[in-house]
Amino acid sequence: MVYKARCAIFGCFAWASLLGLQGCFGEASFPCSVYSWHETGQDDGSLGYPSLFARHARACAPLRIAPDREAYIAGYSEGIKAYCAPTRAFVSGYRGDSYSGACPPAVQEAFLERYHAGKRVYSINLEVADLAKEVETLRERFADESVEIERRALRFEIRKRVNRIARLQSEKGRLSNGAPPT
Repeated sequence: MVYKARCAIFGCFAWASLLGLQGCFGEASFPCSVYSWHETGQDDGSLGYPSLFARHARACAPLRIAPDREAYIAGYSEGIKAYCAPTRAFVSGYRGDSYSGACPPAVQEAFLERYHAGKRVYSINLEVADLAKEVETLRERFADESVEIERRALRFEIRKRVNRIARLQSEKGRLSNGAPPT
């Protein structure tokens, strides 16, 4: 993310053509000579990726850029610590992000507890949106229906969905208790 912004600032096309670099365009999309290994590790960790050091090192090998494993690992440790915080876990689940299993075992249980709560809220939001569309469609049909027995059946279906929405909203409130604002 930071890399792409810097790539634009420094003129990725100019760098690539003058230096023959593939970092901006290659498979790894890693800036071998332009940025620090520490920052790259920090970026990878803060995005919840597993360590990508070996991939970055392979991408830089043709350019004869020596990887700095210690700097990458130090940055990665900082980034993954921030990513694995329980408050971040809830937000990640709430957005529907996937989890790669990158958190260290010491914090993974707490992370997953909040992540799954956020993921459930994400699912609830999707279900509520679908139910709300169904209610709207049923209400339109209800307004157009003249046969009383059909109107009763539609009224029942509307009530059923509205009650489901209320139960889901209640569950969402319980899950979100103690969660950061999203």
